[in-house]
This record gives sequence, C-alpha cells and structure tokens, in this order.
Amino acid sequence: MIFIFGGAGQGQEAYAKEQYGEKLLFDFHLKVREWMKQGKDPMEETKSILKEQPDVVIVSTEIGCGVVPVDSFEREYREETGRACCYLASQAKKVIRVLCGIGMVIKE
Repeated sequence: MIFIFGGAGQGQEAYAKEQYGEKLLFDFHLKVREWMKQGKDPMEETKSILKEQPDVVIVSTEIGCGVVPVDSFEREYREETGRACCYLASQAKKVIRVLCGIGMVIKE
C-alpha cells in the first residue's frame, strides 16, 4: 500500500493519478466521516481495506491543522481521521506528502 496525503488543494489527487494511475482510493478522510455517521469503527474499516486491497494507493487530505472545531462530532472526526492516517502511514511501504503538486517521499 502507498499512502499519499497533503493539505486541501495541494494536488495530491493529480499527483496520485500521474504517478500510479490505478488502484487508487481517493478522499480517505471523507470515508472516515461516512463510516462514523454509519456507526462503524474507522480503524476496523481501514484495516479491512488493507486486507482486501493490499496494493491500493490511498489518498487523503490532511484535516488536522487550523482552528479546533466547536462541534464535538467534527473534533472526533478529526481525531479518528488522524489516527487512521497514522495507522496507514505505519503500514505503508511508501508515504508521500504532496505540497504545491510536488510529492515528497517521507517513508520508503
């Protein structure tokens, strides 16, 4: 598995398409939100993806920066997303951070 992340609007999706082209899972951070709204455990769902698709390229937007949300669901969502992304990074054979469309390998 390869994990690609970056801030909003930094070009991680375009980078992933250009570099890897197939087996891409975009908007991982939004999947975490969906799972939470469905009452599912984001960590278990993340582990399930890795088990079913070990060669997937997962792309996520970094959402932990900025002002802490007042809404309790939004705070929990950011926390769960951060934990799931940390897990992805720990399991990935390669982790790439994209900034201004440039991919920087931070784990290989």
